[in-house]
Amino acid sequence: MTEAEEQPRSEVKQVRHMEETKDDLEEECWFEIRMQGKLPERRSNHVAFVWVNQGNEYMYIHGGRDLKEGNISSMWRVSVT
Repeated sequence: MTEAEEQPRSEVKQVRHMEETKDDLEEECWFEIRMQGKLPERRSNHVAFVWVNQGNEYMYIHGGRDLKEGNISSMWRVSVT
């Protein structure tokens, strides 16, 4: 990751999350994150995960494909706390 790719900041607008301990999947909820600054390119077929470290949450986004630009090999770390 380059330093520029670590700069996006997020602002949680609507907070809802899925209760992982519930067996009833009807309780699924999602949340929307509004980001500012340099943003990851639009993409599909990518890998993304959230890592929690010392109370900070980061979403990592890697690879994928853009329909117009082709394959994407960049990796982003976005703070979601």
